[in-house]
Amino acid sequence: MKTPVTFSLSAQSIVNQALALSALRRAIGKPTDEGLLTSDKLSALRMVAKAAFSEIVVRLMHHVGDASINHEGPEPASVNDESMLLIVALYLPADVTSDEQGVVRRLLEHATTMLTLSMAYSATDTATADRYRQLAETSVDNLAKILKSSEEIPTTFALCWL
Repeated sequence: MKTPVTFSLSAQSIVNQALALSALRRAIGKPTDEGLLTSDKLSALRMVAKAAFSEIVVRLMHHVGDASINHEGPEPASVNDESMLLIVALYLPADVTSDEQGVVRRLLEHATTMLTLSMAYSATDTATADRYRQLAETSVDNLAKILKSSEEIPTTFALCWL
């Protein structure tokens, strides 16, 4: 049996993680590396985070009960508002613990951050964009495994051992 669990991700947290990873990439990369994302790009990064989140929701659609971006209702707030939330209700197996729900949340955040970075770098650094997209896809694939886990176990499984 599946239970809907709602996850609310902070777009600002996603952007902060993207900025931190960009800075780390620059700090440990070659001195000639370009493409440092900085806080003057917050508005653009929030827009990209919305697109990344939407793509992930579409990839997980069979497991999604509902999804929204709190700034996209009848009276949307400013895109620059740091309180923007990316909200998705996922149908999780009933036996998923609250700790495991934390893992699901982290996978969602990671996938959204990696896809945000992939989209941000796609026009200027395709190799980096491809690496981030692969990391996002790995997280989405891991999410899908968790979401499908109870579907793959037959309900009569326990009877086989009697």
